[in-house]
Amino acid sequence: MKVFMDIVSERRRELLILWSVFALLVFSQYIFSYRHDDPYSFATAWTYITGFIRYMIAPWLVTILLIVSAYVVGRVALLRFLTRGIRFRTQLEESIYSISIGLGLLAILTFVLGLAHLLYPFVFGLIGLVILTAGFRHVVHLFETIRRSFRPLEWDLLETTLLFILGAFVLSTIFRPNNPSIGWDAMNSHLVAPKYYLREHAVTFFNWIKFNSFPQLQEMLLTLEMMFFRDPGSSLIYSFMLGSATLTYMLGTRYFNRKTGLAAAVIFLLIPEVFRDSQAAYVEHVLIFYSLLTVHAFLRWYEMRTVRWLVMLGVVAGLSCGVKYLGATITLIVLALVVIAHFIPIPQWETDLIKENDVS
Repeated sequence: MKVFMDIVSERRRELLILWSVFALLVFSQYIFSYRHDDPYSFATAWTYITGFIRYMIAPWLVTILLIVSAYVVGRVALLRFLTRGIRFRTQLEESIYSISIGLGLLAILTFVLGLAHLLYPFVFGLIGLVILTAGFRHVVHLFETIRRSFRPLEWDLLETTLLFILGAFVLSTIFRPNNPSIGWDAMNSHLVAPKYYLREHAVTFFNWIKFNSFPQLQEMLLTLEMMFFRDPGSSLIYSFMLGSATLTYMLGTRYFNRKTGLAAAVIFLLIPEVFRDSQAAYVEHVLIFYSLLTVHAFLRWYEMRTVRWLVMLGVVAGLSCGVKYLGATITLIVLALVVIAHFIPIPQWETDLIKENDVS
C-alpha cells in the first residue's frame, strides 16, 4: 500500500510540474502580447501557444520519434548480430551505440527504398509502427534507463556547477534550432535534396543541387524528418551536438574522472562555432558525432582486443564515411592505429588503469 501511495504521489508531482509549465507558458504569452501592444485576450495567447507547439514542439516530437525508433532498431541489431559477448560498461554507452547504429540503418533503409521509388509517408509510417510495436520492450527499456539516470548521486560543488551550466545551456537553447534553417550549405544542398527526393518519391540525382553526389547519410535522415514535418528546422542536428557532448563526457569520465568528463562537455558546448552550426542543417555535427564514436570504439577495442569491438569499430567508421568524405580520413588514421596497436602489447600500467576505472 505504501508503494502504491508513493507511486500516486510521484505521479501527482509530475502532473503538478506539467500544469505549472503550461501555466507559465500561458503567462509568458500574455506578457509577450502585452509588450507588443496586442489585445490582452486569451485568443491572442492561444494563437501564440498553438504557434509555439506547431513550430517549436512538433519538430522535436518528430526528432524524438526518429531517435526512439533508431534506438529500437540499433539495439536489436546489437543484441542479435553485432555485440553477442560484448559487455558495455554503462547503460549510457549501450544507448549511444544503439541510437547511432539505428540511425545509420534507418538512413540505409531510406536510401534503398528511395532507389525503389517508395518514399511515401504511409510506407514509412507503417514501418515505424511495426518497429515501435515489435520493439516495445526496448522502448520501455530506454525510458527506464532514462528514469534511472536521474537517481540521486553524490555531486560535489564543482560537479554541481558544471551540471548547472549544462542544464542552463540546454534549457536556453533547445528551441533555437527550430527557427527556419539558414546557411549556404543548408539552403543549397542538405535541405534542398530531401525536398526533391520527396517530391519525386525517389532518390535520384539532380545536377542543379550542389554536392548531390556527396555522401547521403544526413540527407536520408533529413528526408525521414521532412516526410512527416515539411519544415523540420535543425532539431536533429542539435541532437547530434548533444550526442557529441555526451561522447565527450564518456571519454573524459572513462579515462580520467567525472569532473573531467563534465568539464570537457561544457567546454565543447560553449565553443561559439559548435552552437552556431547546431542551428542550421550543416553536416559538421553529424560528422563530429560519428568521428568521436569511431575514436571511442577504437579505444574500447584497444582495451578489450576482441573481434566484436573491431567489428563495431568498422561499422561506426563506415557510418562516419557515409556522412562526409572527411570521415574516410579519420577512418584511415584509426585503421593505421589498429594495425600498429595489434603488434604492441598493452603496458601493465594501462591495464591497471583500465581495471581501476572499471571498479570506480
